[in-house]
Amino acid sequence: MNYFKSEMEMRGEKIKNDIDILNRWNKTAQLYAVLKIYLTYGMIRPREILDMKITDTDEGNDKINYINVVSKKIFINNHKNDRNGPKIINITDNKLNGILWKGLNKYLITNNNNDIYKYSSVFY
Repeated sequence: MNYFKSEMEMRGEKIKNDIDILNRWNKTAQLYAVLKIYLTYGMIRPREILDMKITDTDEGNDKINYINVVSKKIFINNHKNDRNGPKIINITDNKLNGILWKGLNKYLITNNNNDIYKYSSVFY
């Protein structure tokens, strides 16, 4: 946990010193957001964030996992126990939500070609 917290803080400092990192929604910004979500809320499996989209609406998103930056909620529609309905996580960290706004209409995590990953095994 200390290692991941240290990585998150290092990336947070990079973002603070180069705001353009957020505007490009590059790996540093993406990894900061993922680490912040894991360390703050800790209820998300890698395959649940694999194709998670950042949006400002709930319309048409009932089949995907997504983050709504307006309502400040993470919606996990596709999860291990999906017959129980979506998992909804409230984003209580305003700094995280502000950073997620910079990734609006993009995916939380992308590869070097800005494509979503096909398998969660790439994270291991």
